Amino acid sequence: CAAKMALETGRTLTQDVDQLRAIMRKVLSFTSMKGGRWDLTAPDLVEEVWSVICEFAGNNDPLIDIKTDQNRKALELAPYARKAVAQSDNPFLEAVKFAITGNQLDVMLDTKTGLKKERASEAAMLDASINNANELEKRIKKAHKIIYFTDNSGEVIFDRILMEQIRTISSAELILVARTLPILNDVTASEAQSLGLGYVAKIMENGIQEPLAGTTLSKTSKEIQDLVREANVTIAKGVGNLDTMTEEESFRGKTFFLFHGKCRPSCSVQQAPLGSLVVHRF
Repeated sequence: CAAKMALETGRTLTQDVDQLRAIMRKVLSFTSMKGGRWDLTAPDLVEEVWSVICEFAGNNDPLIDIKTDQNRKALELAPYARKAVAQSDNPFLEAVKFAITGNQLDVMLDTKTGLKKERASEAAMLDASINNANELEKRIKKAHKIIYFTDNSGEVIFDRILMEQIRTISSAELILVARTLPILNDVTASEAQSLGLGYVAKIMENGIQEPLAGTTLSKTSKEIQDLVREANVTIAKGVGNLDTMTEEESFRGKTFFLFHGKCRPSCSVQQAPLGSLVVHRF
């Protein structure tokens, strides 16, 4: 996945075959890419690869145009999603489904494909995930503080729709945590603010001073660490957060991971088939 991402991202920056070969030669030279290290999480490996992409691009946010396009496409779909949620017999579950469907907007899979209406509800949510979603709703209704860790651009538009539903069932303090620094097509806190997420939640940076496509608690700011201790419910989007946060005992017992089952390792936590909408209770 990391090698594919490097190649596809490289192709968005240049069509020069010699330059692409230079990028891939450097990426494939990493010890971790050759099976020399097995103690890294996937986001740690992606961070190594990302450094090569940024060096080649000459800036730390080479996918800014792709992120902008993903947000634009998601905003076009938002009225359709809100209508579907409002008309549903179970608005909370419908909002969860849209939030997870938005997780398909991932440059680890594809740098170009958007999210279309006909794809917005085609993925299946299995009974285990539905049960976990129902448990999440119950927990939210009792909570006094909820943290929501975001993932990708575009996807965050559907996160807002879920957070709007959370607001209808809970008076809890709701905090959205996004990246401090750009990494892949992940949304940063400043981008979340510009997209209007501040109307439904307090927005905070994770405080991680490196381009990490996940959340390692020891690398976050003290404010985030305090919030994690205080929160009754933590919602975390995406496989990068799943990979890193399940390494942290601080999240156990109150964290719900919402992600699209895009690869077998992520699906294995709930024995779900590829392409499923997964709510994993940690």
